[in-house]
Amino acid sequence: MKLCPFRKANPFNPSDGTWLWATASPYNAVGNGTNDDTAEIQACINAAASAGKGVYFPAGTYLIGSSLNLASGVNLRGASRDTTEITMGAKASPTLMLVATNITGMAISDLLISGSAPTGNEYGMASTGSTYITLERMRFDDLRFGLKVGAGTNCTHWTVDDFLSRNCRMPICLSNLQDSTFRNLDSAAYNDGGASMTDHNLYIEAYVNRVLFEDVLFTDNGGYCMQFWSDGGLTSDITFRRMTLDARGDAKSGGCLAIGWAIEDITFEDLTMYAKTNAPAIYWGGGTRVVMTDVAIPSGGWVYEVAGGDDPSACSMSGTYHVSYSMSTGGTLTGVNVSQMVAN
Repeated sequence: MKLCPFRKANPFNPSDGTWLWATASPYNAVGNGTNDDTAEIQACINAAASAGKGVYFPAGTYLIGSSLNLASGVNLRGASRDTTEITMGAKASPTLMLVATNITGMAISDLLISGSAPTGNEYGMASTGSTYITLERMRFDDLRFGLKVGAGTNCTHWTVDDFLSRNCRMPICLSNLQDSTFRNLDSAAYNDGGASMTDHNLYIEAYVNRVLFEDVLFTDNGGYCMQFWSDGGLTSDITFRRMTLDARGDAKSGGCLAIGWAIEDITFEDLTMYAKTNAPAIYWGGGTRVVMTDVAIPSGGWVYEVAGGDDPSACSMSGTYHVSYSMSTGGTLTGVNVSQMVAN
């Protein structure tokens, strides 16, 4: 039997006829960081939707002054997230940069999305009601929110891979999202000097169900590295694999992970948490069947603290924590089996 030789995937070619260039006529985006390219880019997106093509951004800095409305089936791609940037200047009120409302079947890749500052009002990408969306090799910097999914009609079947964020107040905020996958996340959130406990690298709210996270690094933060707070709807069936939460750079005494109420069936496999010496690794304020295995807590004041909210139920932790730290503070924790946590 003759074997077929291994065939590499065809390299990306923005000149293969399937892409409209945002800088080409008749769109003529400039990409110099000073010219407002909003109208030109939106015209290119609209034309691509009609032609069944994608939009390509050559290396440059594309300044926009208002929202870009994305379209079903229209992929956006830059030269790389190191060389191709879509940016927005300071806004007096919350302003969305990329808007995906009730669209399906599109991908965005190889772009940096940036705002004026983490204390500003620019939101990188916001979506409601959108399905089969892919984000690859994306970076979000200096934004109030980086990626905000949900907060309305459910989004489903998202794939996010190779996500990088620096200096956003809330890099990722999820609600109303189902059947999705996030891989290779690296986020260092804005550290506000301890002024706020409401900003986190990842904030998971209501109706987030059947979602997988793999290979995650969250560092620095205004509040926690990650928080569950499902006020208003059940969040369930979420798995985290190979996650590191490092809160040692937090100026306030926020911990690595905060678990609130109305969450069920959450699994952590291979979880490492670095807490400050005056903070717990975990704040427990609820949760049902939250199971953590292969936990390592090399630094921190104590393993957990009892927070306000509901009592946890049928939860467990197994792993190790540094021998010089205590197990708990703030009361007796019921509903969480910590008998398999070992000091070393």
